[in-house]
Amino acid sequence: MPAADLKIAEKDGKLSGRVTFYLIHQSADGRREVGGEEDIDMLEPSFDGQRLTFKLKNPSGETVPMALRLTGDGEGELATQVTVGDRGERRESRGMVVKMKRVK
Repeated sequence: MPAADLKIAEKDGKLSGRVTFYLIHQSADGRREVGGEEDIDMLEPSFDGQRLTFKLKNPSGETVPMALRLTGDGEGELATQVTVGDRGERRESRGMVVKMKRVK
């Protein structure tokens, strides 16, 4: 089960951010535990009012486009993006979607 924290900042009109991914597993007694975590800096973050798009480098060095789409007050869905079509347009993948909630 994936989980993630997103930290985003704006300075002088420029966005920056970091994603912490957590590997959550269920122990033999049924409790959920964090089995590991990884911090990754966001590349090229951009926000259009409804979607935060950015790229991450995976452990293999490949760049992975991501998008956080707002779905409600303080809620959203984080998804990988895939390239489709001859023109290289992107759409959100339904393969890996993490439901997010804002925590203050």
